[in-house]
Amino acid sequence: MIKKEDIETSLVTSIAKSDLKEIVSDIAEISLDTFFDDGIIKDVPIIGSLAKLYSAGKNIQEKIFEKKIIAFLLETEKAKKESKNKFYDDLNNNESLRKKVGEQILVILEKIDDLEKPTILGKLFKNFIEEEINFEMFHRLATIIANCFLPDLKKLSIYKDKSQFNTFTSISLENSGLVHMYYVRPEIFDADGNQTGGSLYRITKLGQELLKLGII
Repeated sequence: MIKKEDIETSLVTSIAKSDLKEIVSDIAEISLDTFFDDGIIKDVPIIGSLAKLYSAGKNIQEKIFEKKIIAFLLETEKAKKESKNKFYDDLNNNESLRKKVGEQILVILEKIDDLEKPTILGKLFKNFIEEEINFEMFHRLATIIANCFLPDLKKLSIYKDKSQFNTFTSISLENSGLVHMYYVRPEIFDADGNQTGGSLYRITKLGQELLKLGII
């Protein structure tokens, strides 16, 4: 029976060694039927390890999870080769770090509710592999990405360019720590119902860090 640590090791191997661009260039090309048949992804180490955990057949949730992993890996494999090799060596020589990294990636991928987010998380992890950010920052931003409503997340850049009024998006991004209210005032609307005044929100340092990485 496959051990839990084998899953983490196979994930690290998949990140550092798999060449998915030789299999598929775009996650959109992969249908869920492909996952049910194993097909083109059967040789990816993490997928092979997960398959051994399935008691009988593969249900839709398991196939969606595999698609998330492939979307994630399609981005991490774009990291510089020397960075991936160093990442692989560092984690193989540090069992505690390998376990920590592997567990967090799998937990976050499993909980996300949007099939576009694994691609964003893969881009974020690529920055970790290339040592643009440390693992703590990866974990912090990955948790935010996993929990934040994606359409709101994509509007973050407008808070960098100009302060925004109190909206559902402002509240959502504030709850994620990406913007904050710096000016409190009652809301004012014109005769046509357009907001002309009220509390204002602007981007936080954490929000700026996320934008700087260019992943959303």
